[in-house]
Amino acid sequence: MVEALLAFHRGTYAQTVDLLLATRFERWRIGGSHAQRDVIDWTLTEAAIRGNRRDVATSLAHERLRARPRSALKRRFLARADTIAA
Repeated sequence: MVEALLAFHRGTYAQTVDLLLATRFERWRIGGSHAQRDVIDWTLTEAAIRGNRRDVATSLAHERLRARPRSALKRRFLARADTIAA
């Protein structure tokens, strides 16, 4: 995850997406609060948007909206993901 955050900082968003997707279902092992783990998911979604990975970005946004359908932040992620050319 540290490599992924560094990749995000460098602007290599495709690499960020690949690295974070690889750890997605094992992150619970590092501990931390739900809010702290949410930041990683937000970073993944933002990297997918910036990296023009529409499929990943829209899937993540829809997944998060199912959990919290009234979330303005998640709706903004989805709106931004929907603007990526297919």
